[in-house]
Amino acid sequence: MRKPQQDAQLAEFVGALLGDGSIGCYHCKAGDKIKTQYRVKISGDASENLEYFTNCLRPLMTRLFDKEPLLRFKRGERTLELMYFGKPFYEYLMDLGMAASPKRDRAIIPSFIFQEGLEKHFLRGLFDTDGCVIFDRQNKKEHAYPRLELKMLPSPMRKQTLEILSNLEYRPITSAQQNGCIRIQMNGKKILEKWVNEIKFHNPRHETKYKIWKNLGYYMTNTNIQHRQEVLRNIDLHTAGLSSQECSSDAHEE
Repeated sequence: MRKPQQDAQLAEFVGALLGDGSIGCYHCKAGDKIKTQYRVKISGDASENLEYFTNCLRPLMTRLFDKEPLLRFKRGERTLELMYFGKPFYEYLMDLGMAASPKRDRAIIPSFIFQEGLEKHFLRGLFDTDGCVIFDRQNKKEHAYPRLELKMLPSPMRKQTLEILSNLEYRPITSAQQNGCIRIQMNGKKILEKWVNEIKFHNPRHETKYKIWKNLGYYMTNTNIQHRQEVLRNIDLHTAGLSSQECSSDAHEE
């Protein structure tokens, strides 16, 4: 593997890994021997994250480490996994300042994120893998009020993430959940637009939800990513048709 520069791409990968990933050192039985397996893994729901994993996250990891990660589909769980095996990957991440799994009480954001001013890139990776874009009704007919949401276990990373969000003026609100977990919400249209302008989504799962809301003024519930992409294609075709009609009308007037 190649050791990458501590730049924006690495910050985004670290965010994704801390969002829905794991860094493990496991002792496995192989015949009469016990072997140590080192594994770095990022997981996601297959139905909503396939495009993100194949077109964004996997190429990102390949560029960083000059080695393509294994992409595995677990049919029984409908889960995607991107994985690196080997001690060099594990040791590199430990040297970078990360902590081995489990995340509870241990997960921490490496110091280079703060030293290099890469907090926004870290947040993008974190939210792309572990965040949710939600639209509430708020006593209206349509689901039109946006919320950005994360759920986090107790850890140093949780405190660091809240500090980043507060410093960047995303006004995070927390509420207690089960097992020591908290829900972090960032609410309202201005906050969502601020996120899109400053952080951006690289995961089409989130981006399609935002674009549906942006174009229609509300969100269509109970949709999957394929449905949302089809709706957006139809909106583009309709917009293109209107533009063509306007051009034709202008030409006749001249």
